[in-house]
Amino acid sequence: MTKKELGQLFYLEKEIEFLEKQIQEIESKSVISSSVVSGENKNNITDKVGEIATKLSDYRTLICITLEKLYHQRNMIEKYIETLDDSQLRLILRMRFIKFYNWGKIAHEIKAAGESTPRMMVENFFKNNDEI
Repeated sequence: MTKKELGQLFYLEKEIEFLEKQIQEIESKSVISSSVVSGENKNNITDKVGEIATKLSDYRTLICITLEKLYHQRNMIEKYIETLDDSQLRLILRMRFIKFYNWGKIAHEIKAAGESTPRMMVENFFKNNDEI
């Protein structure tokens, strides 16, 4: 597994957050616009409600699809990490690529002298395994 593949989990989570924000924006705008709708004919209002419902449904579908990708990717990463012999490296990889800890927090958790220690362990692992 490559570093890029390991990093995809982070971006899948960010993508889901983005889609959730899009839903919140649409919902908040629809509440505002529905409270000021007056004097418009019923067909126009129905069209707007239908458009909003369609957008919300589309975003919710995208979230479901992305969640499936996220679960699949997390499962692949966990299986890959579990194949490694070095328990410290497994721990570091989980903290970095599943929990998204920064190097400083990882160093603190494993009681390393500094954040460069776990970072270099990961870099050396990929360098030695030609999996970058």
